[in-house]
Amino acid sequence: MKCKWVNKYWLIDYLRFIIIKLYIKKYFIL
Repeated sequence: MKCKWVNKYWLIDYLRFIIIKLYIKKYFIL
């Protein structure tokens, strides 16, 4: 259970990082 929770949180953090990167890319293009 604990491992699953940690994995879930890591996944959320990773997705957030990707979204921020894409957002910055969009701004640079515009």
